[in-house]
Amino acid sequence: MENPLKCEICKVDMPNVCWESHLQGKKHQRGVLLLQQKRDAEDRGIYVKGFRGPVNQEHLKAFFRQFGQIRKLTYDRQSKFAIVQFSERQSAQMCLSKELYYRGHVLHVKQREIRAPLNQGPCPQKATSEEFDHVKITTALSLCEDNFEVQFAALLNEIHLSDYSKYGMVCRHLESTFSVAFPGCKAYPFGSAVTGLAFKWSDLDVFMDLNDVAATQLEGGSVSLPVPESLNNVR
Repeated sequence: MENPLKCEICKVDMPNVCWESHLQGKKHQRGVLLLQQKRDAEDRGIYVKGFRGPVNQEHLKAFFRQFGQIRKLTYDRQSKFAIVQFSERQSAQMCLSKELYYRGHVLHVKQREIRAPLNQGPCPQKATSEEFDHVKITTALSLCEDNFEVQFAALLNEIHLSDYSKYGMVCRHLESTFSVAFPGCKAYPFGSAVTGLAFKWSDLDVFMDLNDVAATQLEGGSVSLPVPESLNNVR
């Protein structure tokens, strides 16, 4: 690959001629949107430690509500930390600029930082494929409101296959390849590929309907078929 360019959002390398097309692609656009949402959530969120004794979450909400409207508050009773998501960036900045006391104890407040878990980092070799990405899905869900319908819609958006054009391309390549020995053969996809239930990493099931005459003539024998290079690159 000559003079490759690297997309830091999608974590893929590509030649210069593919750059503009990649920037306009759906996958890259989703990545840009996700990054914007992540940065926005970090700007409006804070991470708080320093709590002593039992903490009532409703009391905690009332305490932080004095700085602005709260979109979401999560308190971990075991590790004794809270993540507060405000509706406005100014509310988070106000908390960061002051020394806060809760029940007489100083709180340690930091800007929220959304990071991928170390044990779930995406493998560089798999960055170009549409496989199940726990980190991306977890991040997308963490940016949602505390609402099941919103979270479910975000989950479907991450895992549901929206582009079926590659399936048609694979079938056309198969027909072209097999037609060397079986003129008039047809490739028929079945299963999740036609029911609309396919995920982004689902396999493609194909039934090859071969020409009866050609198949009979080759019965008991073998045939060598060329595999197009373009078929090897389909993911």
